[in-house]
Amino acid sequence: MEKESCFNAVVSKDLGNGFIEAVIEPHLSCEGCGACKALMMNTETREIITLKCDLSVEPGDSINYVYTESGELVSSLLIFLLPVLALIAGVGAGAYFKLSESLMLILGVISLFLVFFVLKIIEKQGKFTWMLPVVIKNNGKIPE
Repeated sequence: MEKESCFNAVVSKDLGNGFIEAVIEPHLSCEGCGACKALMMNTETREIITLKCDLSVEPGDSINYVYTESGELVSSLLIFLLPVLALIAGVGAGAYFKLSESLMLILGVISLFLVFFVLKIIEKQGKFTWMLPVVIKNNGKIPE
């Protein structure tokens, strides 16, 4: 069975087509465990994320969402490993064609940026939505 990590957030707006934007408040997910202070992390930062949501939610609702382990792994590979492999492939192609070291490096950097460009185009087409976290529970409005 696939492992999941559950977190909390507050809905900020409905994006339509089954997607919402939510704000992750500091300490909303950890219930004040104190790890942020122990690790000297910035506890004032609010992160805005996009989530898949089939539930009925409104702005201001507290929600629970999950990241699946496979989605995290694939997204990490796409974001980190693929560009590094493109850089290595570009430098390797330069070495194969016996280019100078500076041209090999330039070819590697061009291939790196080409991968980023292609990933950005694919993201804009909505091909990566299967990796987005999914809302699993609406906890209702947060009392003010």
